[in-house]
Amino acid sequence: MQVVALPKEQYGNFYSGDSYIFYAASELGKTSGTDTKVSQVNGPLEVHLHFWLGSATSTDEAGVAVFKTVELDDYLGGHPVQHREVQGNESNRFKSYFKSGIRYK
Repeated sequence: MQVVALPKEQYGNFYSGDSYIFYAASELGKTSGTDTKVSQVNGPLEVHLHFWLGSATSTDEAGVAVFKTVELDDYLGGHPVQHREVQGNESNRFKSYFKSGIRYK
């Protein structure tokens, strides 16, 4: 299994049989989302890493998502906040990234 980037037009669409990793960074105290424009940051970043587990994801896929999230956290110096998201029970923060909502496939 490998981590692959999703095209922007697929953001917010989640397949129940898959697991996903989501990276969100913004200026401290500001929100980010899939429609946030890249801009110069004048201060520290607030970084959140989410791994999303579909209701029918395999144990292997879920394990890879968790492992890759920890690996990314380590690469970023251990500063990000990690979040576990489960289909149907996503956090308000996670849902706020998708202005058009989340769609399960």
